[in-house]
Amino acid sequence: TGTVQFQVDGTNLGAPIVLSGGVAVSPAIASLSVGTHTVTVSYTGDADFLPSSASLTQVVTRAPTLTTLSSAPDPSQLGQSVVFTAVVSPAPPSSAPAQAPTGSVQFSINGTIVATVALTPGTPTGTQSTATFTTSGLLPGSRPVKATYTGDANFLNSASATLTQVVTCTHNVSDTPGAVIVPAGGSTCIVGVHVGGAVIAQPGAALFIDRSTVGGAIIATAPTTFGMCDTTEVSGGVSVNGATGFVIVGDPADDGCAGNRISGAVGLERNAGDVEAASNVIGGALILTNTSGVGPFPDDARAERDN
Repeated sequence: TGTVQFQVDGTNLGAPIVLSGGVAVSPAIASLSVGTHTVTVSYTGDADFLPSSASLTQVVTRAPTLTTLSSAPDPSQLGQSVVFTAVVSPAPPSSAPAQAPTGSVQFSINGTIVATVALTPGTPTGTQSTATFTTSGLLPGSRPVKATYTGDANFLNSASATLTQVVTCTHNVSDTPGAVIVPAGGSTCIVGVHVGGAVIAQPGAALFIDRSTVGGAIIATAPTTFGMCDTTEVSGGVSVNGATGFVIVGDPADDGCAGNRISGAVGLERNAGDVEAASNVIGGALILTNTSGVGPFPDDARAERDN
C-alpha cells in the first residue's frame, strides 16, 4: 500500500499516486524535449514495507514529420499568380508534441530551388506549420513542383511533397498562313504551330511561343509578360519593349526554356520585370538595354544575356 511519486529530471510529475495491487502508473507526458531524461519513482513505504526508489533513463528522439503540398489556382494561366502551400505536421507515433515544427521549407520548380521559406505555426491544432511561396513567372506547360522540409531540433526532415502545376493560356493559336494579332488581356499561347506571317502583341498582352515557326517578325510592345522557347525558326527579328513583367527568350539552365533560332535582330529594351536571353542562335544584333526589376526566381535578379 502507500503512494509513489514520479519525477522527471528532478521535477515531480503530478501528485503522488496511490498504489493499486502494488502498481502505479504515471500520467502521460508528451512535453519531453529531445535528449536524455532521468525518470525516478519513489515509494513512500507503509506499515509493513520500507521506502524504496528506482530510476531509468528515457531517451527522446526527434519526431517524424509529414509534408503535403497544394497550389491555388490549379490549373493557372500564363502571368497569373500561383500560391504554393506546404503543410508540415508531426507524424505517428508523435501525436501531441509540445510545439509545432519550425525551420524552413525549400520550394523547387523544374528541379531548381526557387525559394526557402520559414514555417509559420498553423491553426487550429497548433501542431502543424505552413510555408507559402507565390510566383507569377511560370511558363505554360506541366511544371513539377517540390516542397522539402529540412527539419529542426525536435522534428526530422520528411519526404518531399510534389505536385505538377499545369499552366495554360486563355487563347491558343492554331496553324495560320498569315499574321497573328495577340489581343490585350488574358494570355495567348502559340505552341507547336506554324504562323505564316508576323506575330504582333498589343499592349497589355501576355504571350508565350514554344516549339513553333514564325514566318515574320515578332513584336510585343508593353506586354505583361513574354516568353519564347525552343522555337526553331523566326524569319524576322524579335522586339519586346516596355514589358511590365518577366521577359524570357531562351534560358535552359535557369528557367527550363530551350533556346531559339532567330534570323533577324533581337531588341529587348525598357522592360521592367527582368530579362533572360540565353542559348539562342541570332542572325542579327542582340540589344538588351534599360532593363529594371527582378524576375520570378532567385537567379533572375538581373538581366542575363548569353548568346
